[in-house]
Amino acid sequence: VRLLGARQSLLSLATYLSPHNSPFVLTSGQGGLTDELIARNIPHRVIRHGAWRKAKGRLIAVFDQLPKLRKAIHEFEPDIIHCNEFHSTPQGLRAALAVNPSVPVTSHVRLGITPRQIITYEMKRADRIAAVSEACRGEFSHTDFQDRVEVIYNGVDLSDFRNVSGPSALREKFGWGDDATVFGLL
Repeated sequence: VRLLGARQSLLSLATYLSPHNSPFVLTSGQGGLTDELIARNIPHRVIRHGAWRKAKGRLIAVFDQLPKLRKAIHEFEPDIIHCNEFHSTPQGLRAALAVNPSVPVTSHVRLGITPRQIITYEMKRADRIAAVSEACRGEFSHTDFQDRVEVIYNGVDLSDFRNVSGPSALREKFGWGDDATVFGLL
């Protein structure tokens, strides 16, 4: 729950949704994201999350996480379940089954995804998939559900970087010394 890119994007989505929509955010722990949700008065709940690809993670999901997710769904009656990262798609799909008829489940793919991960994380069952780039969307070109994949660019607020002039200003802003090695990725 550190406030990195995927969570910044989720925070932007929850903050700037139409006034006709009311977001409710489920997180896997306390941290920067929950701090910001509290500061912005966005309702949320913390539910422990296991790694679906591992047997222990699936046990956590079945006996702990899914009952809590289903309870939250019954309580808040969402119109859509958005899995902010593809790793949580199986849990979102199973939790959606708690509602009759089940609510649509979307998944957000921000990284490259392998054919094996597409199967493991049950992406075929998602109603819609948001990819952050055409390259990411291309990972689904071999599937029979590629028409459900759309490119939606990330909503990370970059305004903190707009007022910085040059590398030395960035080093100063973030407390990096002149001798520190800094890598950047676009």
